[in-house]
Amino acid sequence: PDETNPFDPSFCPDGLICGLHDDQANYSAITKCQARVFFVRRTNGKIIPHATSILNDEEAIGKTAAHYFIAKKFRNFAFVGAASCFPWTMGRHAGYLSVLKQKGFQSIDFIPRTRSKSEVTTHRRELLGWLRSLRTPSAVFCDCDHSAQQVLKAAAELHLNVPEQLSVLGVDNSMAICGFTNPPLSSILPDFESAGMTAAKELERIFRTKRTTKRVILYSVKELIERQSTLDLKGERRIVEIATDYIRRNAHASDM
Repeated sequence: PDETNPFDPSFCPDGLICGLHDDQANYSAITKCQARVFFVRRTNGKIIPHATSILNDEEAIGKTAAHYFIAKKFRNFAFVGAASCFPWTMGRHAGYLSVLKQKGFQSIDFIPRTRSKSEVTTHRRELLGWLRSLRTPSAVFCDCDHSAQQVLKAAAELHLNVPEQLSVLGVDNSMAICGFTNPPLSSILPDFESAGMTAAKELERIFRTKRTTKRVILYSVKELIERQSTLDLKGERRIVEIATDYIRRNAHASDM
């Protein structure tokens, strides 16, 4: 359910697997439903009080990004978040910082307080200024693929080379984004498949035992998919990668 497709409070099945978004109306409606289990990919930080919640391990995502960049011998680190009002932004940020601090590094962060349509222009201008201030080469971890997409667009506007000057990493491995950015975006893929299987098993367990357990189950990272935005390719390897990307992008063009 979301703002355009609200949850119907009169619909109350024995069990329910769903995602919960930001809007308060849907949260209130769902909490009144006595269904036995919820699969919640939360964005608002709220937990259904009488249900099992299956959530992304946000800190594990941030830690994965930090370990990845440290292994690449970076010394300058940065983080871009959608907004500080999102728990998943701050959870990923916390995990990222925890590993960096353990290794003696710091992160320069860009995290707007809010994310509203009226502030898009302001945020873009601020992002451009922030990117100009970064020492290069910098490892830039973004809390989601959409944030990373905005960073890549801003970097192109500033004529900052990716990945030579900025190495950019997103989260979610959204194919609507990662395969169409320039360069293609590296991304951390949470284990969504495992989360769905866990939700189904939890629902079956509750039906079988007739017992509802209020608990939180975390699912972690499945893999990190490397693409051109973080690959340090030189010489022939870089030429091959660029050529492969060009073919992929233009495979359906009529003049090829």
